[in-house]
Amino acid sequence: MTTAIDATVLAALENRNVWSTEGRAVSRRGFFAVRADELARHLKMNRDAVAESLSRLAATGKVMNIGGTAEDPSPRYHFVYS
Repeated sequence: MTTAIDATVLAALENRNVWSTEGRAVSRRGFFAVRADELARHLKMNRDAVAESLSRLAATGKVMNIGGTAEDPSPRYHFVYS
């Protein structure tokens, strides 16, 4: 079940115009990988609520967790185009 928070998070991930391309991983379909804290700042939402939303969306296959980096191990997520 998608919540209002999930819908807001999903819309932000899907919007390619929101995210800077510098140093950011990109999916094969051109969607940028974004961390929960970045999404929370952009959406002015609680970081934990956004992280929980990303987990729910990943479990349903709507977003993909591509993991972190050596410099920042926190997970990054991108929209999955279906």
